[in-house]
Amino acid sequence: MSAVKHDAGLHAVLRVRSVRERDSRLGLQQALAEQAGAQQALAGLHDAVAQSPALDQVGAAAFLALRQSVAGVSARLGEMSEEVSWRGTVADQARARHAADRSRERAVEMLLERRAAERAAERRRAEAKEADDLTSARFGRGENA
Repeated sequence: MSAVKHDAGLHAVLRVRSVRERDSRLGLQQALAEQAGAQQALAGLHDAVAQSPALDQVGAAAFLALRQSVAGVSARLGEMSEEVSWRGTVADQARARHAADRSRERAVEMLLERRAAERAAERRRAEAKEADDLTSARFGRGENA
């Protein structure tokens, strides 16, 4: 009998666990990509603030426009900081989910490996017993082995 017939149920469980692990891995990759995108956007806003002209070097009209611009960028910086934090939390949860799914998949794989090893050991014992029985039967009849 093949191992699949012996462990058909476990192989079905392994297929399900593999799909879940793959899905959680893809979810983790997406969460990490979105987190990196948010971090890049935040860094871009920080760069925009750093590159803004000094307030003492502009005229009155430019000062008012710059002040409004800085207020808008400041509000956006707060929003982006919150988004980066939130995306970090999502990525952490995705990482934990993937680790749990991978652990469950590996547990089923190890169980299948252990069962296959046990069947192989049982086959070797049966073959050794059969060889021993044949040798004993030959010896009992006076034949040389």
